[in-house]
Amino acid sequence: MSNEDTTTNEPEIAGQVPDFGAGTPSMEEQYQALLEEKNSLEDRLLRTLAEFENFRKRKAKEVDDIFKYQSLSLAKGMLPVLSNLKRAVSAAKSSANPENLISGVEMVTKQFEDAFAQQGINKIKTEGEMFDAHLHEALQMMPSDLPEQTIVKELEAGYILSDRVVQPSKVMVSAGPGEKAKG
Repeated sequence: MSNEDTTTNEPEIAGQVPDFGAGTPSMEEQYQALLEEKNSLEDRLLRTLAEFENFRKRKAKEVDDIFKYQSLSLAKGMLPVLSNLKRAVSAAKSSANPENLISGVEMVTKQFEDAFAQQGINKIKTEGEMFDAHLHEALQMMPSDLPEQTIVKELEAGYILSDRVVQPSKVMVSAGPGEKAKG
């Protein structure tokens, strides 16, 4: 047999890369595309981390400001009351009429209650109510015609802010009917 008879239809391999599909990117092109995507994702990640850090710092400052200025609205409500109380004291020094002093102090007291109410601080109901250890502090018990554990008298007002007691009411509580005097 001669060399001519052993010819095959196989392509020559040396120096050639077979084309497996028209338009398929080369390995170098795929590598460059992946590198660009990686760089883009890294950039997005760094930007997101920076945005998150800025957000965290902004929120921390907001929380600090809330604590720092939490009493501002209360102070704004109380300052006019303080001014009126000072005016009442000044007027009392120059007036011989105690009725004017009493009237002025009553107006300032009402103004205090209104300023508290604007802040959500309300007076706890007492007289005629049933004693509640969460809201009231019993200082005395006394016999009365009211049912046992009914508040007979408020000795000092108590206040509540939303659902929290700021100061419990100091009260006198009924011990129930006592012995009646024999006559």
